[in-house]
Amino acid sequence: MAKLGWIVSPAIAGHYEVINTTSPILHSKIGDVDFRKITLAQADQIFARGTMYLKKVKRKVSKAKTPAV
Repeated sequence: MAKLGWIVSPAIAGHYEVINTTSPILHSKIGDVDFRKITLAQADQIFARGTMYLKKVKRKVSKAKTPAV
């Protein structure tokens, strides 16, 4: 990911990555969205409609250690 000149909303950090833009403002089908203030619900809507500016982040699943017997 290219270095952005602004900080992505904490609400989507860990869920989505902003790609293909350096602008914090997106003019989308659901209206103007500010990536610095976007909610997870808005990100989900935009992603579901096929945006090229959000990429889902694969979350790491930690495996629970089984206790030694």
